[in-house]
Amino acid sequence: MEINTFTDKIHIVSSHNEVLLPWAEFRLTTEEKAAPCVLVLDHHTDVMPSFRDENAVIEKDCWKDLSFMEETVKKLKHDEHFHFAVVSGLVKECRISACVNGTSPAHKDLKIFWDERWEDENKVFAEPEKYRFLADSVLESAYLEARFGKNLPENFILDIDCDYFATIKSLTPKDRSYFDKMVSSASLITVSREKEWVRLLRFPGEELLTAEKIIEMLFPCLNRK
Repeated sequence: MEINTFTDKIHIVSSHNEVLLPWAEFRLTTEEKAAPCVLVLDHHTDVMPSFRDENAVIEKDCWKDLSFMEETVKKLKHDEHFHFAVVSGLVKECRISACVNGTSPAHKDLKIFWDERWEDENKVFAEPEKYRFLADSVLESAYLEARFGKNLPENFILDIDCDYFATIKSLTPKDRSYFDKMVSSASLITVSREKEWVRLLRFPGEELLTAEKIIEMLFPCLNRK
């Protein structure tokens, strides 16, 4: 399990379920007493029940035991962690801007904000050029504001799965002021490389789009040590 900390605020993981660890460490090592909201940018909704079991027993505040969390993360798939986070009380809710929406949330505090112009994922795969304008716009201020609203929460984690981006152009929006506001206002930022999903979901002709390229373009001033 590889977690890179590039600043005190930005943590980068390989697989999306691994974000639970920096989330837990953040809660334990800061004075933030209230559970934060999570604003998510992801291709998928990731709203499946923990361990694929809606009846799984998840203890409240179990996230406070980091050794337990390390073992738990190994057992969770990369689309079950949001459910675990809200049920355990690690976070208040997850608000997810996704490009596909085919799964019912396993918990009331998993909220999907989907642009219906994406239609069915199979249609996107069959006719990608029809949807390229949408793929290019996912970081535009107007697009993000339509998902999350004009006013950001007071205490939130910004969580980014790199497979949210399917084109290089999406990383150079005409107006990224809303995203920059998210970056500056977030209490914590987690980024999931999900390298294989980036490769599988990028649009035709986008072979230069990789997880590392996405991170580099999202945070051009990031001083990696």
